[in-house]
Amino acid sequence: MPEGSSDGPPGPQPQVVTQVQELLSMMGVVDYEPRVDHQLLNFLHRYVTDVLLDAETYAEHAGRDGGHVELDDVLLAIQARSTSTFAQPPDQDEIFELAHVVNDKELPRFPANRPGLLIPEDKDCLLAQNYQLNPTA
Repeated sequence: MPEGSSDGPPGPQPQVVTQVQELLSMMGVVDYEPRVDHQLLNFLHRYVTDVLLDAETYAEHAGRDGGHVELDDVLLAIQARSTSTFAQPPDQDEIFELAHVVNDKELPRFPANRPGLLIPEDKDCLLAQNYQLNPTA
């Protein structure tokens, strides 16, 4: 059992907690806070509940008697939920390409004849105004 997985006095745990601990162990997670088990269970419960409620809504929308949920309803609910819940990280090649484009821009030159602290002009600062207010609209 992982070092951080005990949450109180030793004793029988619900089977689902043991399964979460085994899942973490199979993923190579050996040391974690005791609350991780319960946080993962809370997330799983909420996610499955939301997916099944969405699937029930899809079944009702399809006009099935009693909102009978079918596998296609569940798959559609999972697909819809995954696009709005989980953000996919950008591809590594896209990140490198974007970094190359940004890093190719030449840094602004500072005027050498100005005394004091040299800071870039307002248009080159990150906090520069990047919008225009149209009072007539």
